[in-house]
Amino acid sequence: MEFESKLSFMEITSPCPKSAVHPISYPFNSRNISNTIATSKKPPFRIHLQSQKPNRKTLQLTRPLEKKNKTTTPTCTSSDILRLIDALRFPVPMDVYASLVKECTVSPCVRTENVALGSQIHGWLIKAGSSRDLFLSSSLINFYGKNGCLEGADFVFNQVSRRNTVIWTARIVNNCREERFGDVIDIYKEMGREGARKNSFTVSSVLKACRKIEDGGRCGRQVHADAIKLGLVSKNYVQSVLVGMYGRFGLVTDARRMFEINADGRNAACWSAMLAGYMRNGLCIEAIKILYEMNVAGLKPQESLLNEIMSACGSKSIENNNGGY
Repeated sequence: MEFESKLSFMEITSPCPKSAVHPISYPFNSRNISNTIATSKKPPFRIHLQSQKPNRKTLQLTRPLEKKNKTTTPTCTSSDILRLIDALRFPVPMDVYASLVKECTVSPCVRTENVALGSQIHGWLIKAGSSRDLFLSSSLINFYGKNGCLEGADFVFNQVSRRNTVIWTARIVNNCREERFGDVIDIYKEMGREGARKNSFTVSSVLKACRKIEDGGRCGRQVHADAIKLGLVSKNYVQSVLVGMYGRFGLVTDARRMFEINADGRNAACWSAMLAGYMRNGLCIEAIKILYEMNVAGLKPQESLLNEIMSACGSKSIENNNGGY
């Protein structure tokens, strides 16, 4: 069943006085989303307004007194901000909405609660007529993806008429994170058909999916060819992922060729990918050579790779002779 067909209106009841706030209806709901506002154990916020027309100076947030003559420090959550926005009808800049979505993405709260709050914000954006803004759309796609709700991410994606590189790449990253590698390739092809511009992050994300597809590296070769046309092969992200992908499928010669492309600009990830490729294919001598080269370049391999090399070579002489690793 499509995500849009499962949407129903969810009424969020404000703890503010009825005369101050009208209930808002948001077009998002889920069986996994509970009414976190109504069931919260914290004392609800109260808005105290004077008899005159409310303004920023007369608005105060307080909690009920826990004990006589004892007050608590006022705090405010994203849900409270939404209720205040609706109550006072303030014009809200786009970056405020983006900050609220980001709060849902990076918040350490339970995933279900994040989705509930993010859906409320999304509903508010639809109500405000700002849901198709490219910056906000990319933030929403990123939010839904990080919370494992690909249906929500796809819903936002389908509402955007003119998709840019960030929108497409966000969708690719989401599907790669959820290990839907076949879908990643399909989205990448669709992106090409629509003529969307691809950057190094787009290509490297797709190559990570190719590394997980058991086709002997054929898919990765096609993306590699595309990266050559786009002039992205020498970019650090793309180079290191290509080295790792070819090493993963036993194509050590191709991995080494990629490793040598940008000799002066190699990062630690590229060195580690080449080292892991040699070890995966049982080439201990070449791996030891890379280890020494890394030492000369002032880099240290991951401890897990170093332990694997020592175990495979059957000697701890590497540890004694390789700069104190």
